[in-house]
Amino acid sequence: MKSGFRSRNGQIHDPSSEERKQLGCVEYKAIKLLAWLVPIYFQTFGAVALGSYFSHNKVDAILTNGVHPW
Repeated sequence: MKSGFRSRNGQIHDPSSEERKQLGCVEYKAIKLLAWLVPIYFQTFGAVALGSYFSHNKVDAILTNGVHPW
């Protein structure tokens, strides 16, 4: 089994099939994690941003409809 040569900046030149499999698995797991994490982050951040905006700026319009901004 031949080991790939790793250059100074982290690139692997001529990786073995096992190293390619391991790198692909790590990348897949990272993409899978980000596919869940990024939408949850933006949804949470968006809800907090909109709630704080409406609780300070458009209070009269919201309270006349009987809705609490949060």
